[in-house]
Amino acid sequence: MKEIVSVKFQSKNNKQEFSGREYSYFAEIDLQVGDIVSAPVKNGYSIGKVTKANVSPQSVGCSLSLLKTIHSLAELDPEPSGDRQQTITDAAGATPAPAF
Repeated sequence: MKEIVSVKFQSKNNKQEFSGREYSYFAEIDLQVGDIVSAPVKNGYSIGKVTKANVSPQSVGCSLSLLKTIHSLAELDPEPSGDRQQTITDAAGATPAPAF
């Protein structure tokens, strides 16, 4: 079985802060606490930080069949904050395709 990790998402107000509720994902790659990832969400991808690794299936609050899978690390764009939209790129530099 793939590893399960918990992720908190990047704050919209403070790009250096990862807060709010934790969400569970399968991890297709080796991840450690603190890794920045590109996580599939309802409308594409969002940047998240791994807050727990090796999560037990019993502690996930839903059916495992509902979990999505993280496929890549992410890089935070070094752009200054402003009106420009942040781009999510995987470790290879490609923008991930939307999840369907």
